[in-house]
Amino acid sequence: MALVLTLDVGSTNLKAGLVDQTGKILHVAKRAFSLDRDSSGKAEHNPSQLITLINDACKEAILGNEGKVKLIALASYQFGLILLDENNKPITGISSFADTRAQGTYQQFLNEFDKDEVYRITGCPPLFQYPLSRLVYLKKNESQIFNQACRFLCSKSFIMQHFTGESVTDLSTANAFQLFDINSKTWSMKLLEQLELKTEQFPMVNQGDTYTAPIRKSLATELGIDLQTPVLLGVYDGAALGVALSGLQHGIAIGNFGTSGMLRVAMDRPIEDSSGLVQSCPVFEGTYFNGSGINNAILGFSWFSELFSDISFYKLLDMALHSKPGANGICSFPYFTGERDFDIGNIASGVFIGLRPHHTKADIARSLLEGVAYSFAFVLHALRSSGVDINELRLGGGGSDHKEWMRILASVLNLPIRLVSTPQAGMLGSALMGFTKLGVFKNLREASKYTEKESIVIEPDEASFYQDRLNSYLEMRANLKSLYLSHMNYVSKSRSI
Repeated sequence: MALVLTLDVGSTNLKAGLVDQTGKILHVAKRAFSLDRDSSGKAEHNPSQLITLINDACKEAILGNEGKVKLIALASYQFGLILLDENNKPITGISSFADTRAQGTYQQFLNEFDKDEVYRITGCPPLFQYPLSRLVYLKKNESQIFNQACRFLCSKSFIMQHFTGESVTDLSTANAFQLFDINSKTWSMKLLEQLELKTEQFPMVNQGDTYTAPIRKSLATELGIDLQTPVLLGVYDGAALGVALSGLQHGIAIGNFGTSGMLRVAMDRPIEDSSGLVQSCPVFEGTYFNGSGINNAILGFSWFSELFSDISFYKLLDMALHSKPGANGICSFPYFTGERDFDIGNIASGVFIGLRPHHTKADIARSLLEGVAYSFAFVLHALRSSGVDINELRLGGGGSDHKEWMRILASVLNLPIRLVSTPQAGMLGSALMGFTKLGVFKNLREASKYTEKESIVIEPDEASFYQDRLNSYLEMRANLKSLYLSHMNYVSKSRSI
């Protein structure tokens, strides 16, 4: 039986998996890695360490089945940026979404680039986390490195170059450069000219579900697989999850509920919303994955549980359910690492409103559960305000294991949630694309069908309660900007003492 080796590179770990054509994951090799950080806000992956871990994990995943591997499928995170010199050697790490250095030059970015035009061209909200803003930072503050750079790669093109020798990325990962024109499907000459860069300095862009290149002979020999094994370009990790859960059908939203989160829906066109929240991400020809990531899902609750070392994470989750819906009047905005909308995303932090002496740990804990659900609701509200019709949310990720939290989420969204029990759904999505390329499936819709059978549906049983409060939540959120700006002023004055 033919097997597909998948590689899923995230921001804190990577996984190599061996999958058969029935969708069974035979083995997963996981490797954790850390971000190189410093006081400037740098948050980069070490490229040489990443390559070593990739090779090591792939060897472990296929051990004993080397001759059965017929294709390798790749997935990686968005927002990655690495600069290479004239000898094709890295002169920086691979900066991640967590890199905050560009926050310091964000106003300069806004002065030099028309934010509405950037959004219209790229489909990406003008946030400092995108590589475009990061390149402005490098040009202003680290000009020697910027001027030394001859090529600019993302995480996918860097990994693809390692596997095949080709500098190529897919539509969905190129999109997150915020330099890719989603209408012409080419690098935007207008935006590149403002950086004094050229299109040839960036990777080629191709269709992730169809483009393959043969593996480098030296790497094939190291892994012990056939020298002609094709490497499928693949898509970004969130889109791979979408392939597994729905085959990216229109009208079905796809979510991920982990340390961070995601809510997106496949459409045949990009959309632009007035809040500057929705990212329109081309995935395949004629398919856009519209929606947004959510910086803080499990992350905020994990922070709270760590404050009480005597209470385990799951015990605290259960404790939260002893508080009534509405958390006895506490409303939380768990934006511990900021959020992704243009209005407050670059300055947001965690906020609790309504705390009183009578409140308990359970009340605070429940407010966090509800606060995360409202973050998802904010994305859903932006999509629906743009005329998007959504009938169901299909959800994966570790946080979806807690059914009562999912019940809160379903009620806040007023939407049935289908929880798919398939483990490693993103890895499976990459494998399904691989088997479709090999001819095992006619299309991705057929490939993803069986995941629907292995699922349960959570109904929104308290929808009326939360819908009564949703407008009040949105009103409070809209008024946070002035609070955050005052806080930034307070912090800057405190630092000057």
